[in-house]
Amino acid sequence: MHGKTPVRITSVLNSDKLKKDEIVLWDTNILAIHETSILPTPQSDIPPTSKGDGVMNYSLQMLQLGFLLMQLNDTEREGDGNRSVLNWKIF
Repeated sequence: MHGKTPVRITSVLNSDKLKKDEIVLWDTNILAIHETSILPTPQSDIPPTSKGDGVMNYSLQMLQLGFLLMQLNDTEREGDGNRSVLNWKIF
């Protein structure tokens, strides 16, 4: 399974070999997304019973929003519509 990633087929056009909702092993080198999750999770890793660091959480959220704004400005300058739609979905 080295170099292969399980992928769920969500739609099929003109194929008798693949079926919708089938899980196949796909070569990792030709996947568009190599990571399991590219979106940051909105939940903190700090357990709810512990005393959290509010300043650190605020700083991390501000950095995340700042980088997202920078990326959005960059995609608009480059005219990359697909990446711009993805950025707006993250917002």
